[in-house]
Amino acid sequence: MALALCQTNHSFRFLAASRKSNPVLREFSDVDWGGDLYDHKSIMAYIIFIGNNPISWRTRKQKVVAHSCTDAEYKALATATLDIV
Repeated sequence: MALALCQTNHSFRFLAASRKSNPVLREFSDVDWGGDLYDHKSIMAYIIFIGNNPISWRTRKQKVVAHSCTDAEYKALATATLDIV
């Protein structure tokens, strides 16, 4: 699930840990398509929650240049899914 397609969003809001959290696994990702002005590679970020508690997050430049916003979003989602597995 993407937070916002192709919009630059460099911050996440952190939620307070809760003892009564719902044990649902959720993942949110976002991409700054072509964000690097020198090599035009996209910068992606994702965060994974169990209930309301963040358990993993990452921000990095994608390895290849994405041809479209959708391509960049799918690559970010695939990277986050690999982290879950």
